[in-house]
Amino acid sequence: MSDINDYRNGINEIDTKMAELFEERLQLCRKIAAYKQDNSLSIRDQKVEDLKVSKQKELIKDDEIRPYYVNFIRSTMDISSSFQEMLLNGMKVAYIGDESTGSYRAAKKMFPNASFVALNDYKTAYEGVESGEYNCAVLPLENSLSGEVGKVMDLMYQGSLSINQIYSDTEEAVGNEGAVNTTRYAAFTRSLNTADSKGRDNEQFIITFTVKNEAGALASTLNIIGAHGYNMRSLRSRPLKSLPWSYYFYIEAEGNINSRDGKDMLRELSAICADLKLVGTFH
Repeated sequence: MSDINDYRNGINEIDTKMAELFEERLQLCRKIAAYKQDNSLSIRDQKVEDLKVSKQKELIKDDEIRPYYVNFIRSTMDISSSFQEMLLNGMKVAYIGDESTGSYRAAKKMFPNASFVALNDYKTAYEGVESGEYNCAVLPLENSLSGEVGKVMDLMYQGSLSINQIYSDTEEAVGNEGAVNTTRYAAFTRSLNTADSKGRDNEQFIITFTVKNEAGALASTLNIIGAHGYNMRSLRSRPLKSLPWSYYFYIEAEGNINSRDGKDMLRELSAICADLKLVGTFH
């Protein structure tokens, strides 16, 4: 007949295995942290964590034990996030203005453990990331009252950086009682965020391109996007600085661009569009 020492020895054996697996898990978290730093991604993604818990808890057959396992796996995620936060404390994020601005609030929200560098203009911040001086630049894309931020869009079209995150900051509009002023900020980094090929329901992407100056050229582009099942959230045009009376186009759409449909769509677009660029993927 077993006694309590036998049970304790069994637990000790399990704890030894768990210690080895725990160290292995955090070593993988170290690699994930490096990837997130290179791609300017936030440490935590609540939707991903909730989905993981939902799937993992089904592995526990005992209904009485299952809620305790949920607490265990969430605590493990907290520890992993804390470890990644420690590793990412050296990340440098550029933003525009001072600590009272929406740009700072957005940067702080996306990268709470980073070091922040305040700059005065978009070009300096953008080129600072391109040169490696900063890991990321948080810049405004559009405002609900004043529209797109043209200088940032031009940098996005001309430059080499990618958008990996977008955050919306809302505040009361100055001088317009009751109005809400919302600005969407993008995190620009040197690496493109490549989503899983299966993706998630809320994946989005941005592309920029030019088309030939001929009848139906833009319509053909839009038809290709629609034929592959992508819903366009916005379509804008901006003048090309290098060619008078010519324009480039900006499209933001919903869907996973890294899926088979997305890859086929990009291939078809590249046959009829010049300067086609996948600017970023995010959710």
